[in-house]
Amino acid sequence: MGFSDFLEKWKIENSVPEQMSRVILDFYHQYSKEARGETEELIQNRFLQFLHEIKKQLESPYGFTPYHPAERSGAIDYYQFGLDFFRPLLDQEKSEILGKEQFQKLDAFIHSGENAVLFTNHQIEADPQILSLLLSEEFPYLSEHCIWVSGTKVCQDPLSVPFSRGRDLLCITSKKRMNEDPEARFDQQQKNKRTMEVMSSLLQEGSKCIIVAPSGGRDRADNDGVVRTISHLDPKAIQMFYLMSSKAKVKTHFFPLSLSTHKILPPCDDFKDEEVEPRLPSYSSAYAYLGEELDMESAPESLQSDRRAAQEWRAQEIEKKIQMGFNKIHSSQ
Repeated sequence: MGFSDFLEKWKIENSVPEQMSRVILDFYHQYSKEARGETEELIQNRFLQFLHEIKKQLESPYGFTPYHPAERSGAIDYYQFGLDFFRPLLDQEKSEILGKEQFQKLDAFIHSGENAVLFTNHQIEADPQILSLLLSEEFPYLSEHCIWVSGTKVCQDPLSVPFSRGRDLLCITSKKRMNEDPEARFDQQQKNKRTMEVMSSLLQEGSKCIIVAPSGGRDRADNDGVVRTISHLDPKAIQMFYLMSSKAKVKTHFFPLSLSTHKILPPCDDFKDEEVEPRLPSYSSAYAYLGEELDMESAPESLQSDRRAAQEWRAQEIEKKIQMGFNKIHSSQ
């Protein structure tokens, strides 16, 4: 039985919505075309396992705790599942990590017991897996142990959850999601509060590297299908992470991280939130650039008496540095 036939049977037996099954089938066909170094049998078996995980999520949604450690010791190593799934889409020979001296500093800080927070842009759902693949050879500890701040979508979408379960996550509900359901707003705020409390404890332990995209959304391509600018950063989000880290007795370092991963799994703009987002992957290279450590204390003297203006200035400066790194990535290609 081919995958298409199996999917149709699976859809009927499990009462899966037509739109979801169509997205899965398109994902499978596109993945089969683009994946490199994989047999058709291996790809089909991988997607059958993926279907099994989706079924589990539909039957009994997985509940992510405020801090979710990667699930690696059960029947499935979800971390490895995510890497194996996206590795065939990554052109390793053309991919590159830039700013290696900064990655070396970051690695040294983490191994010395200090913390780091990386402010980054966000391009695709698989950013965590792609960055792990990029770093795995030269920076294996960072590749495996970074903690990602995640939004609601990757913790609820049945097609995202199997990959999310394989990552160390701090789970936060965004302002956008809160505004969509005012009745759940209080509970969501309380959950965010618990997440911040857990993050505070993690920072107290030391040796933590937390990656957060303060934009709250993915970068978008222009009319030519090219991503030229990153999404704007939220000053309040940056300030929150700065304040949380300043309360810890362990020192926290801040870095700007620029990612270029868009072509591997481009986000889709023309779907509604209640629908399943299409996944149409491509075999492509990816890049990561780590800029010099950020000075979170500095601000123009004229803004020092205006806290809000200082926060906005700092967010703009960090955004400029991430954009500069993004530009360096593309100038190096």
